Amino acid sequence: MQSATQHQKKSPSPWLLGFAVLVIVILIPRLPVRANKKLHASSLPAVETPYLLVTFGFAGCGTICPGQLGRLQEVVEAANTRGPMVSAAFVNMNASEAPAVTEYVNALSTGVIAVRPSPDELQELLREFGVQYYGDTESTGPIEHKGDVFLLSRAGEDWRLIRSFPGDSLDTKQAIAALQALPSL
Repeated sequence: MQSATQHQKKSPSPWLLGFAVLVIVILIPRLPVRANKKLHASSLPAVETPYLLVTFGFAGCGTICPGQLGRLQEVVEAANTRGPMVSAAFVNMNASEAPAVTEYVNALSTGVIAVRPSPDELQELLREFGVQYYGDTESTGPIEHKGDVFLLSRAGEDWRLIRSFPGDSLDTKQAIAALQALPSL
């Protein structure tokens, strides 16, 4: 006959369960959006092109953003050689630095639109796109973020996410090829 201790199952420690719940609570709102998801991103710019590249950053970003803006500009120029097909938008993540973002984007890139959403619109965009970030979007300080680039297509009044590219190392050739393979809408 088996003893009572042999019948007892080992239960995970309360500390381990607490940690697992914490990880789930922190990560679920920041998971990247799935492809082909409809986005109700009303604060994105009204553009005439059927496609839009979107990235997030902040004025004064010294790592991802300057390179990102240059790569976005290169992709837009290459994709639009036969006519307007794609636009690009840089969404400001520092709500308190709203006036500076236009100057920042204009100084580093031409053809990329600076988007300065309100604090509520910014939180909606970050949630809809699943942008992972660490820092205070209300302060002037740096915000740690991945800097992904999202490719959207028009879906009536809204946008639909087609795919995302890793922002820290956006491969411009890959992004241009992806755009050139898309149908003209």
